[in-house]
Amino acid sequence: MNGWWFETARGDPASDPVRFRLDASEAGCEEGGGWKQVGSSSVLWSWSGQLLFGDGVYKTSRSRIFRESFDVGNPWVLSTIRILLDLVKLLMSIGMLEARRRQRPMLGTLVASIATFVNSQLYAAVMVW
Repeated sequence: MNGWWFETARGDPASDPVRFRLDASEAGCEEGGGWKQVGSSSVLWSWSGQLLFGDGVYKTSRSRIFRESFDVGNPWVLSTIRILLDLVKLLMSIGMLEARRRQRPMLGTLVASIATFVNSQLYAAVMVW
């Protein structure tokens, strides 16, 4: 599942959902089916790429018979940054191993410092996003 939707009521806006929780079970409606939360009225992506559900109030449209959509697919920005973070770590490891092989500890320190700086900038980009 990568999202859900609902439509606002035909009549009174007071009957529209503003706070809700969406649970699902792979076992269907059987008792003890292992229900887990898969959605809510407030959804947020964490910096680590995990979906966080809250119990905040959703600002439902005042328009009647209006479809409210919730897309919880993994944002491409987070996926791209996570791949870049892993690539930086890999390059740092290779650089440090090569510096050790050549017996040049200062080169290893330089590689580690640059990789740490790049990593911190990528983490900062995720935090801002």
